Amino acid sequence: MLLFHWAKLKLAVLALILVVAGIVWAVLGSYQQRFDDWVRVTVIADRTGLVMDRGARVSMTGVQVGEVTGIDYHGDQARLSLRLHRSSLASIPANVDAQITSTTVFGAKYVSLNAPATAASTARLAAGATIDISHVTVEINTVFEQLTDLMRAVDPAQLEATLGALATALQGRGERLGTAIDHASAVLTQLNAADPGIGDLLRTAAPTSTLYGDISPELMRTLSALTSTGTTITDKQQQLAKALSSATTVADTGSDLLAHNGSQLADVLRLLAPTSSLAAEYAPEIPCLFQGITASNTTNPDAYAGQPGVKMFAGLTPGVSPYKYPDDLPKVNATGGPHCLGLPYTDPVEPAPYVVTDTGVNPFDPSRQGVGLRQQPSDLVGYLFGLGGDR
Repeated sequence: MLLFHWAKLKLAVLALILVVAGIVWAVLGSYQQRFDDWVRVTVIADRTGLVMDRGARVSMTGVQVGEVTGIDYHGDQARLSLRLHRSSLASIPANVDAQITSTTVFGAKYVSLNAPATAASTARLAAGATIDISHVTVEINTVFEQLTDLMRAVDPAQLEATLGALATALQGRGERLGTAIDHASAVLTQLNAADPGIGDLLRTAAPTSTLYGDISPELMRTLSALTSTGTTITDKQQQLAKALSSATTVADTGSDLLAHNGSQLADVLRLLAPTSSLAAEYAPEIPCLFQGITASNTTNPDAYAGQPGVKMFAGLTPGVSPYKYPDDLPKVNATGGPHCLGLPYTDPVEPAPYVVTDTGVNPFDPSRQGVGLRQQPSDLVGYLFGLGGDR
């Protein structure tokens, strides 16, 4: 009986120990989250910071959804192994944005998952996914390290002088500097608004760049020729200096001439203006005249035969009525502009054309058509002045 009692007591003690051990194991497992349903995710970053440790929390919009289980380095990249609660994946989009940040400058780092800047994907984050870190908060000691490197590279005296000059330049100009910054901000805002147009401009600039690339040999040859030209100018600089000195002398002489005769030259140009205007108005007749002379020399070589004169058969015809006053007073009233009148090529059979104008003289007036063959003058005066003319 006593033996049975001791055996029962031992079993009770063993059961108690097992129960206590089970409770302790359950508490530890619960504390270490061994009974949770986890999902493994990898995060890739350029660096992790100096105070990123295993066990760092992973949060989504401020709510903890997992923790960091490992940190490995591969080349220039750091790979963080995360484990997330499976139940939290339903609220994390597949294109989630991740950052390594901290609550304070000196605080420990943690992984912050945020909604993407663009539209969130309808797909959810899955097990085994890889997330790229977009930003890692800079620690204060990193700033100090970079500042120390800068101070080693820069001479303190020169830095002091530069900062002093900068302070002097900015003293009393804060308002103007603020206005300039506001203007720059407005310009950058307009540039951001015109970003699609700038992109189109850059895309259209590609063919131009290709063209410049194709003609670069020609450009290099041109630059080489310019180099030769520059060398020639350098070699001939004394002659060039003499030429420039002579040009200066000529300019001085011309200046003296204009100073002493400027008013007379102005009068000449003023008097020449009407004549020049008239010549400009009738300038189309000048080519006709010279072309007609050229055509005449070409088509009638026998009339000149290279001699200073003209071969012709001439005779006397009765004259027409002479000038009468005041019927034949001249007028300056002709209009109509320039006329070539058939030049440069005229028909030798047809009489030369005549334009009747209001000049006071009309040689084709019926009263001046001369006399018939039966009314020939009897003396030289009749031939010269016509029948019935004043003698």
